[in-house]
Amino acid sequence: MNKSLGGVFRSAWNTTKNNFVPLLVGILVYVGPTLVLSMITTALPVTLAGSGLAVGLELCALAYIIFASPFYMGYITSVLRTWHLTGAPVRMSTAWAAAKANYGRYMTTLLAAIVISFAAIFVIALVSSVAIVGSIFSAAGSFYGGSAGYEYLTVLAAMMPALVVMVALIFFYSFCLSFVQFIPGMEFPSGFQAVFRSFRYIFRGNFWKNLGHTLIIGLITVGIELVVILPFYVPYLSTVLAPGATLSDITYASTALTAALPLYTLVITILGIFLQTFTTPYMFEVYLNAKNVSDGKDSQQLQRTYGDPYTNFTQDNNTQPPDGGGQYPPQIPPNGGR
Repeated sequence: MNKSLGGVFRSAWNTTKNNFVPLLVGILVYVGPTLVLSMITTALPVTLAGSGLAVGLELCALAYIIFASPFYMGYITSVLRTWHLTGAPVRMSTAWAAAKANYGRYMTTLLAAIVISFAAIFVIALVSSVAIVGSIFSAAGSFYGGSAGYEYLTVLAAMMPALVVMVALIFFYSFCLSFVQFIPGMEFPSGFQAVFRSFRYIFRGNFWKNLGHTLIIGLITVGIELVVILPFYVPYLSTVLAPGATLSDITYASTALTAALPLYTLVITILGIFLQTFTTPYMFEVYLNAKNVSDGKDSQQLQRTYGDPYTNFTQDNNTQPPDGGGQYPPQIPPNGGR
């Protein structure tokens, strides 16, 4: 079934509404420790900001993300899978047990995604570097005859198309990995097979609809975040852009904005957690939709290649018995022949 945008939204909202607590608990367990470590690192005195303690806390946060990600993805997929198959909320203990059982498959998938990502980043950086160098050389004649600031702006203008291409390639690659977190828990493949299957569903499962679903949820998420964080920047921007703003006014506004950063970080983190309880089921519905479309195309292709599988197994009911008067097929006499 190829769902429309409204159908995906309704299914995702229904999933979030009926599984809000299990989803929220899983997200908090995954995000909470990294958030605490980040807050401790940010709160360190300036004298310790670049010390070994800060570096150690950052490494601990990175290690936790790497080793907890497979467990988190397995847990969330178990919650969504149970609801999709049974229509009933899963017990959290059952979801944790499923995540533990699938931990190895998710870890191999994560490592495969990291390897492929390094290769993709290298290719994107190479293409972007060639494009940037080409843009600069193509506009080299306009760098001379002006002030240093004008030449600097000219270089940036020449580099802009290449930078746009780089950002587009990074987004496109991230988009192709949208389904990796669900495949090991929903299907058999893991590792590189899961990564490549995500690419397959993206392209074969109605590419433009998948792209549209992803862009729409991204724009909605960014729009909600902008509405929430805008009040933190309105006083600063109104002061800086005021016609009669003095240096002291701008300094005061900057100080006030810096003082509000911890509150801003807390608000945006809480908002992100609650948004994730909807965006993850939403992308799960997009994955199911793309998988159904891809599987339907595979089934149609097999039918065109091999024909109807049941046709070759039918036989004429009027087949005559073999010569000699025997029965075809053999039959058991009444009462067992007694």
